[in-house]
Amino acid sequence: LDLSINKLRILGGLVNLVALRELRLAKNGIRHIRQVDYLENLMFLTILDLSYNPLQERKYYRLQVVYKLPMLRQLDGTALSGA
Repeated sequence: LDLSINKLRILGGLVNLVALRELRLAKNGIRHIRQVDYLENLMFLTILDLSYNPLQERKYYRLQVVYKLPMLRQLDGTALSGA
């Protein structure tokens, strides 16, 4: 699902898309790490792109996202170690 460049700031509407495997949210307005919590139920999600969001500027951003979403194999176009 590609929702890039949509001025999104809140991800609550994605919580029921449980079969989603890829989610592209680049170039939106996502600022807070807690928005990633809405993606925790997406057990099949392996590819997530949050690039060019204010969230990326947060210290330990990648570590926090991977901690919340351990099923990810790729984040922001980069493979995660062990994938």
